[in-house]
Amino acid sequence: MEGLDVSRNGVCHARRTNGQPCRKAAIRGGTVCYTHGGASRQVREKAAMYLISQAYPAARKMAELINHRNGMIALAASKDILDRTGHKAIERIEQDGRMIVEIEFVDRGRVVEHDA
Repeated sequence: MEGLDVSRNGVCHARRTNGQPCRKAAIRGGTVCYTHGGASRQVREKAAMYLISQAYPAARKMAELINHRNGMIALAASKDILDRTGHKAIERIEQDGRMIVEIEFVDRGRVVEHDA
């Protein structure tokens, strides 16, 4: 998507009626807020296409970061990729030796047949 200026880091690029820049957050992948056109179908579609177009470059950059010379950056990139692919670390659960037992009583009501 050439020509899309995202240099304001998620802030709406429009101007308010008094000439001041709008300070609202732009829609995800877009350059304007909901009020300044972000609600329109064509703007939402263009923003979605922009995000899709950035998926491969983002993945490529993340793959490069795995081999970063700073070990903390490489570790963070590796963890992020593993998390996004469903490979999460085992969570530790600490126990203090107590056991909680929950018992639910259900009154099913007995049906008694009467002889007529």
